[in-house]
Amino acid sequence: MSFGGHHRRNNGGGGFYNNNNNHHHHHNNNNNNYNGGGGGGYYHPYNNNNNNNNFYYDNRRNNERERGWSRERKSPTPPPPPPLPPQRNVGRDNRRGDKMLEDLVIKADALFSDDCFVESLELYEQALRLRPSHLHSLFFMGRALSSLEQYDRSLAYLDLVIEQKPDHIPALTAKGYALCMLGHHEQALMWIDRALELKPGHSRTLGRKGAVLEAMGRDEDAIWFYNRALAENSRDIYTLVAKGKLLLNMGKYEQAIVECMDVVLGYYPEHVVSLAQKAIAMLHLGRAAEGVQLLGNYIRLPLSNKQAKLTRVKGVLLYSMGLHLEALDYFNYSLSIEPDNYATLINKGLCFYVLKEYSQGIEVFDQAISARPENDIAHQYRRKCVERTEERELRMRRDNRQDRFEQKSTHDDVYGDVLNNNKWNY
Repeated sequence: MSFGGHHRRNNGGGGFYNNNNNHHHHHNNNNNNYNGGGGGGYYHPYNNNNNNNNFYYDNRRNNERERGWSRERKSPTPPPPPPLPPQRNVGRDNRRGDKMLEDLVIKADALFSDDCFVESLELYEQALRLRPSHLHSLFFMGRALSSLEQYDRSLAYLDLVIEQKPDHIPALTAKGYALCMLGHHEQALMWIDRALELKPGHSRTLGRKGAVLEAMGRDEDAIWFYNRALAENSRDIYTLVAKGKLLLNMGKYEQAIVECMDVVLGYYPEHVVSLAQKAIAMLHLGRAAEGVQLLGNYIRLPLSNKQAKLTRVKGVLLYSMGLHLEALDYFNYSLSIEPDNYATLINKGLCFYVLKEYSQGIEVFDQAISARPENDIAHQYRRKCVERTEERELRMRRDNRQDRFEQKSTHDDVYGDVLNNNKWNY
């Protein structure tokens, strides 16, 4: 019997190997030995305490040789075999891979929580290169793509999750929501109902069903499901935000603030979406200046991804107050974070339109159309900018001096508003 290529047992009686040292290389004969019975022994190539020679002779053998026949000579003890080449430790490699995967997912989840969806996608993709079937990474790839409004790609990853785990309720729910955003409302309800069959009281799924019903124009039914979801989990932030948005669209501004925005802000005082929603509700209640002050408490430099929404909404409030240049500054802040956000591009274009900067307005509306070609507002105001430009050229040919005077008066009015309201200039 051999062990690791280093130990040979002589042909004695039965015995056992007692390894008091877990390493494969032994330098002390007392630590690694065969305890044999019935004449058994051991040979250790690095410490041979046998004082006999490797070749055993006795007088009888010499006498036999003299008689012309020879006893078979004992073979010399062979040298120890060379050490085995180092073998790959599969278990250690797996542990190292698991650690890399874990680190990637932790970083990706943190980015996802900060609304850094593009950056989180890159890390989830790296995790999937290490383990293509990693369920968590597949699911959050789907969620991140959905947050980026890439619903078709989102569905592909969610389907991979459902293939592995057909009862994955969050994936079933997310798939229903993605289908809803693509306009497939009936299919969306089917997948969400499948999730509710597995867990009827799942608050997020109940809330998403409300969102689908809202998209179908069934506002009261949507409110009912939102309330049912909140009865299951009063701190379901997604449902509180969705209900607040619907109440805003229904013109129930005070109710939206009391039942939704203030509830969320009670849990998370810096919740960006709820701050933005509350500021918009204040705008509709004639409290735009109060809304500007609210947002100003939470907009900090350098701007984070989440604050893009706050700067955009603050720009809307300033715009409604007639502070078009200040509004333009905040739209630019927002676009520095989200350069392709069509809503912010439209708001910026409207500022240029009001300021009679038609050529710049056309340029911005072109960007908005590129981001979302089906948007009617961008097309409408681009045409108006073109018409005003043509009218201006005609008027300038007729009376260039008068046109410059009218333009200067408009800017003077705006600058006067800025000076009178510089307390809002953060």
